[in-house]
Amino acid sequence: MISKIDLRIKAEKKYPGYSPKELDAYVHGFFDAKASEDVSSDFFGDLATKLRELWPPGDKGGKYPWRDSVSNLVPRLRFLWKERGYGDKYSVEDCLTAARNYLSKFENDTKYMQTLKYFIFKQEHSVAKDGKMVYTYKSSLGDTLENLSSLEMQQDWESSFTVADLYDQGEVR
Repeated sequence: MISKIDLRIKAEKKYPGYSPKELDAYVHGFFDAKASEDVSSDFFGDLATKLRELWPPGDKGGKYPWRDSVSNLVPRLRFLWKERGYGDKYSVEDCLTAARNYLSKFENDTKYMQTLKYFIFKQEHSVAKDGKMVYTYKSSLGDTLENLSSLEMQQDWESSFTVADLYDQGEVR
């Protein structure tokens, strides 16, 4: 049986540059070591590579890289898909559209733009009343994907009605 210490050492080698909290998440089973049955690892590798191309090169504030390595991004994408239960719900193109929409908000000022790693998801923690740590995961990618799909549904619904149709049906007087 592999101990948690052995898993932590393995995680440090496999995911260099991850924070201690992220490595603990791996040790506690949050990161799936294998690709999901629904989505192959090629999907995540392809998505990570294409997302990296959208983010600016260099460092944010001189110390945090805007992009991250594909090997660091793939487990984050897998975790997001597992956590939110996306399965085959979104394509690479959907994710790239969501990323482009997010990036378009920061064309002139990148001060508040997230690095790619945190755009995929960011782990936050707090202490509950019973003294235990509570971990939450915020994902701008996930939120943007879900907002895009609801926006498309709204646009489809709005485009199916015109004011003339409502006049013809006697609903508008």
